[in-house]
Amino acid sequence: GGGAYINATGTLSTTALQTLTLGTTTTGEIKVGTDATARILTIGNETGASSIEIDSGTGAISIGNAIAKTVNIGNATGATLVNIDSGTGGVTIDSTSTGDITLTSGDDTVFNMPDNSTNSIDIQQGTDNYININTTDSSENLTLGNSLTNMTLTLDIGASGNIVFSDFSGCTLKTTGTNLVCGTDNTGSGVNHWEVAGGLLYNGNQTVDLAIGGTATTSAEFA
Repeated sequence: GGGAYINATGTLSTTALQTLTLGTTTTGEIKVGTDATARILTIGNETGASSIEIDSGTGAISIGNAIAKTVNIGNATGATLVNIDSGTGGVTIDSTSTGDITLTSGDDTVFNMPDNSTNSIDIQQGTDNYININTTDSSENLTLGNSLTNMTLTLDIGASGNIVFSDFSGCTLKTTGTNLVCGTDNTGSGVNHWEVAGGLLYNGNQTVDLAIGGTATTSAEFA
């Protein structure tokens, strides 16, 4: 058995641990606190292991409306984990107007994806990728820019900054076809044909002669 009741303090409840259901197939809209009065709407509690499920079937779930407001999920003091999972549907954070999308954290901001994944993390405009990160077959690749003819990549270090390529001991920037790469071959296969050591400048490939003023030992001013 069991039943439902509402008391003088405003509690709507069932007895015998029955489910409280608002509305049936013939019920219209269900509205809670829709007037202009400022109030707090609380679902769940702070101490019990409450589970909140919001399901709209094939419809949309909307939080907020056209009025400017702040929507907070979680809190700033408790150890709240906010998990957004769409299964295979995908998660989209979209600002269709002129508003910014800002990710702010007092700790690290981490984008994590499984290693050996066939998918990637892309930052793009429309269908044009600007930053691509993938971990296919444990071979992590970071691509900046794309093959568009009007693509410009700017590294700005300000007045006193540095651009650092770590883990490249003896690295030489050189061209291979249409690419600029950083390699360890300083023997002349790249664009750098010179070495400096002990205050001395000398040609990088020690198996060839150095000619000054000509292209052969017979025509050079010095060889």
